[in-house]
Amino acid sequence: MRFKLTSEAKKYIDSQDKTTVKRIYETLRAITKEPPEGDIKTLSGQNNVKRARVGEMRIIYEIKGDHAIIIKIAPRGQTYKQ
Repeated sequence: MRFKLTSEAKKYIDSQDKTTVKRIYETLRAITKEPPEGDIKTLSGQNNVKRARVGEMRIIYEIKGDHAIIIKIAPRGQTYKQ
């Protein structure tokens, strides 16, 4: 499986320091493994939308075919706000 970043997710990654970027990409590689690794949960009411925890950050992504579409990366308190 591969991952694709939305422009919002890419913008967040670009604004982070090197250590944080490294942790994010390690998690992205882990969620694309078969089976996915890490602290991953399915969001309630949404079958294909999942979240992965990276410390205080959350990665929200959706599985579409053989791709994980990274919808949003944000601190925990801001992740679930629409």
